Amino acid sequence: MYMGLPPILKTGTLFSNQIDSILKKRQLLPISELGTLISGCVHNRHFLAAILHFTNMRRHNVYPNDFTYPCVFKSSASLNMPMAGKQVHALAFKGGQIYDVFVRCSAFDMYSKTGLFVDACNMFDEMPHRNLATWNAYISNAVQDGRCLDVIAAFKEFFCVHEEANSNMFCEFVNACVDMLRLSLGRQLCSFIVKSGYKEDVSVVDGLFDFYGKCGNVVSSEMVFSRNGRGKNVVSWCSMLGAQNHEE
Repeated sequence: MYMGLPPILKTGTLFSNQIDSILKKRQLLPISELGTLISGCVHNRHFLAAILHFTNMRRHNVYPNDFTYPCVFKSSASLNMPMAGKQVHALAFKGGQIYDVFVRCSAFDMYSKTGLFVDACNMFDEMPHRNLATWNAYISNAVQDGRCLDVIAAFKEFFCVHEEANSNMFCEFVNACVDMLRLSLGRQLCSFIVKSGYKEDVSVVDGLFDFYGKCGNVVSSEMVFSRNGRGKNVVSWCSMLGAQNHEE
């Protein structure tokens, strides 16, 4: 992965002035090398360094691609720098990369995590094509923000245009039901999970344990637990014990 990088780039701990020096010597560092560097910074949680390297790319007229933008959006979100994220969004729009579904999804996620909910909703509404990752990001952020009614509406809308969800979406929807203590809604979801073939998915089942336990329905929680067979893990047992303590 790092074979094509100069030795000084392989460490992943360069400061902005070091990158600047390399760029001046080589005039234009290939986008693949800079993209790898930025991705490595993000992977190692050096978010500020990733943004500095991205800034130097632009200063030296190296144009980012659709693999670089998601890394910079993630860095902006992790550092809670929405204004920096907005500037990157404008650059991606100008270059046309914002129409890539992964770039757009990353921008949406950045707006959601930095508290710019209006911008996030506008971006989501303007998406011509929403894939499963986009829907998961929207529902996950809505759960984290406590917008449970939005989660329900999005979940219903998703199944109007798509046929299948995945375990992440089911888990997020269960979390929304827990927050609202909507027992009837959770039961409907449980039936839907069984029909969709996710009744043995460990993360989904653990979410159902937690849901039924917090709603005070220990009988249903025990029923799901007993049907889980060999799929029980530490989380499963803790959720079951928590449900019983809740009843007491």
